[in-house]
Amino acid sequence: MKHFVEARGDALAALQAPEIKALVEKACLIVDLRGKCRVLTRPRGGVDPGEVVQKLGELMGAAADPFWDNEMWVEGREQTSAERALYEAVWKDARPVPPGQEETFVLDRRLSKDAWLGAPLQPPWPQIAQTPPIASFYSFKGGVGRTTALVALAVNLARAGRRVAVIDFDLEAPGAGSLLLPAEAMRSSLGVVDYLLERPVLPAGALDITEFYRPCDDHRIIGDGEPIFVVPSGVVDAWYIEKLARLNYEYLYRSATEDNAPQSPLHDLFRSLRNSVQPEVFLVDSRAGFHDLGGLSLSGIAHLQVLFGLSSSQSWEGLSLAVSHLGKDMVLSGGQQRTCMMVHAMVSPRGKPREEEIRAFKERSFQVFSDNYYDAPDIAEAEWPVPDPESTDSPHFPFVLTRDDKISGYTSPADVAEFLCEGEYRGLANAILARVGRGL
Repeated sequence: MKHFVEARGDALAALQAPEIKALVEKACLIVDLRGKCRVLTRPRGGVDPGEVVQKLGELMGAAADPFWDNEMWVEGREQTSAERALYEAVWKDARPVPPGQEETFVLDRRLSKDAWLGAPLQPPWPQIAQTPPIASFYSFKGGVGRTTALVALAVNLARAGRRVAVIDFDLEAPGAGSLLLPAEAMRSSLGVVDYLLERPVLPAGALDITEFYRPCDDHRIIGDGEPIFVVPSGVVDAWYIEKLARLNYEYLYRSATEDNAPQSPLHDLFRSLRNSVQPEVFLVDSRAGFHDLGGLSLSGIAHLQVLFGLSSSQSWEGLSLAVSHLGKDMVLSGGQQRTCMMVHAMVSPRGKPREEEIRAFKERSFQVFSDNYYDAPDIAEAEWPVPDPESTDSPHFPFVLTRDDKISGYTSPADVAEFLCEGEYRGLANAILARVGRGL
């Protein structure tokens, strides 16, 4: 029996067959939420629409069965105003496959994951010398030290007298807020989940952004430096899941991509926080895996994506898709590669296995970026040529973070603040800031 991926591929190939192209100017494969396929076509001048329907039925039935819906929309027949509006919407939303031609299109209807599969987002402001860069911390798997690295950068910045804002965007498993803020602040603090829920309902300017962040001013953490301004996920109480269940991630994505949509709540959160706190750097703790929140974070909200990976095959399976999302997929969507860097996390502390692990990770990273990010025949418009494998300032070249018992199971950055401001964590802080044209 034919399965979905095979049926979809065969259906698209059937639309590109010479006998179909001889009859139609252009055709669109429409794949609905169940994976069922139908077709919209525009016949060539003088071609009988009935002939188009007959030929399509023959080819598509064989190609897409059991996912063929046996529904063919053919322009040129008598159409109601509703049908004309529907056809116009299909052509508007469909994408050419392959890109650059005007004959064969695909329109995939989805329940979710548009942030991973749709058009790229844009940051709330361009990255220039006068604007604060936004760095997003992402990992495919949890437990890799991603949040600790983010906290380390925040502590280094604060102790250097730099104002930094931290946003806990890992709403499904929050952590950054509770690490940086005392328990009493967390019990009374609104957060990201509250802002994203309420902003679409209330008029612009109705929310007081100062209710959604708290300063981390513990001198055991920041020394004599600036407070770290933290937007936690929200109070994880009996109401948290109720609020989380009402977040429409697809709305957040679409409101950030559509020109005629109201201002995106996601962009508005950053802009309001920027105006109130005036940070020099934004740090975003993203959701791991292929969650919609991870897709929103990786799709262009940030100026720099910091990717954390392990040596395991599981980690590389997910990271390969994330790198493709930031590279090849962006170029094929009409954009350009997103700025990113790789961190090799949880590396063995000593001995020959460590050296072999680092070497293998670096080689795998270079291959993944060469296949999915750097210039290649199928992404000729990419702007990042394939670098030397040993180029330390290239996205693929991993920064190494060693697994260390000193930070295993810590409950507050105050317990490990000095450690986070030296050695590898200090080096990572400098490396991240250098990628966005900043320094300590």
